[in-house]
Amino acid sequence: MSAPRTGSALSPLPPEHLDTEAGPVTVTRVWPEKRSPAASSRTRLAVEALDTSGALRAGWYHSGTGVLELFEAWSDPRLPQLTELRGPGAVVVSHRPGRRAVVRRSPDGTTSGHQDGSAVEFRKLVRPGRAQSILDGVARAATFDGPFRTPRVLTHDESSVTFASLAGAGLHEVSEDDAAAGPGWARAWGEVLEAWREAVLRPVPASGLPVHAPGDEIGVLRRWTEQAMPVLRTGQAEAELFIEAVESTAVALQRLPQMTPRPAHRDLHDKQVLWSADQGPGLLDVDTACLADPALDLGNLRAHATWRRRQGVWSTGQAETVLLAVDGTAAELSRVLDSPVEDAVAVYEQASLLRLLCVYAFRPRYAALADQMRGELHPRN
Repeated sequence: MSAPRTGSALSPLPPEHLDTEAGPVTVTRVWPEKRSPAASSRTRLAVEALDTSGALRAGWYHSGTGVLELFEAWSDPRLPQLTELRGPGAVVVSHRPGRRAVVRRSPDGTTSGHQDGSAVEFRKLVRPGRAQSILDGVARAATFDGPFRTPRVLTHDESSVTFASLAGAGLHEVSEDDAAAGPGWARAWGEVLEAWREAVLRPVPASGLPVHAPGDEIGVLRRWTEQAMPVLRTGQAEAELFIEAVESTAVALQRLPQMTPRPAHRDLHDKQVLWSADQGPGLLDVDTACLADPALDLGNLRAHATWRRRQGVWSTGQAETVLLAVDGTAAELSRVLDSPVEDAVAVYEQASLLRLLCVYAFRPRYAALADQMRGELHPRN
């Protein structure tokens, strides 16, 4: 572990750019962590950072002291398998300390594998004994197979699951050189939403899928709100307005007409989908699959489209294309299911957006934007 360095003790968050004994790093993601009894009133935040060599590292930021402690690259005391995977063709693509990491590996030793992605594997690492929950989620997501391409499990053990890569372009950041750019953008999202509609209208499995009810969504939103409050850079009045918006959204969720739960991804957004002009849409991270109101996935996707536009990741036109595709799908489901899906989408969208503003309150690069957007929100009537 690198020697600790002190950030700004006046801020509950680490700065985006920080000097450490091993050199400067850029903090890419931050997550709230539960307080440990030994930490007393101090708050420890989980940190992912990029060093000047391009290596992703993880560690802890202690808000009470302004101290950042980073693990060495390719190390995590609670993910012992991570060190063993270091080698030619291997890259850590995400790392939440003490919980999980994802390593991209190419068997031929290159960093990208074959052009179609077939030689690339992704190994998801978790704490020893916890890999079965990933496999259980993959089994629950079988209803999405067919409409979507989903990653094939290659190998697994008690602390990791290895997936084959899916061919296709990601639909998060799209450049003019990507297959999904230009006219392909509308086609890609049209095919993604069509595949999703086909999957959720399949017969509901008799058992084996947990149900994510409105009450569960309220619980998720309230937990994120409670975790984010210590890092919000707003005054008391603004904080109270945000809590009021959260609670009024909770009431709106409770008042939604009861729907027969349908298959749901539960975390559907642009980083979870791929698209190939030849092979169609692919779906990632399916281990969150459950049964839910179909408005849950659509509302989450709509909230992400709004956020991507405000981030500057998507143009206004790109965001509008996604919003129109979501709205068209919601209108179609309303007809097919003879239920006001569109009204429910608006409620779930608000819940998702409020949650996103809590999640990004922890990200140094976007904390100010999250603050600004919270100030623009108003409680639902």
